Amino acid sequence: MGIGVESYLGRNAGVEAFQGMLNLKIIWSATAVLGIIMTILTWLRPWGAWLLLAAFIPFNLLWIYYRHQLNGKQ
Repeated sequence: MGIGVESYLGRNAGVEAFQGMLNLKIIWSATAVLGIIMTILTWLRPWGAWLLLAAFIPFNLLWIYYRHQLNGKQ
C-alpha cells in the first residue's frame, strides 16, 4: 500500500525521485519473490503462494525493464 501511494504522490516528481522509487520497487519485489519461493519449498501445498508468485514475478521483470530503459536515456 505504501509503495503504491508514494508512487501516486510522486508521479509528477523528477527523474531522480522516479529512479529512487523504481529501485525500491525492484528490491521489494525481488525480496518478495525470494520469500514466496522459500514458502513454496517448505510448505506442502501453498496454493496461494503460487498465485502471489505469478503476480510478483511480472511486476519485478517490468520494473527491471523500466530501470534499464531509464539507464539508456541518461
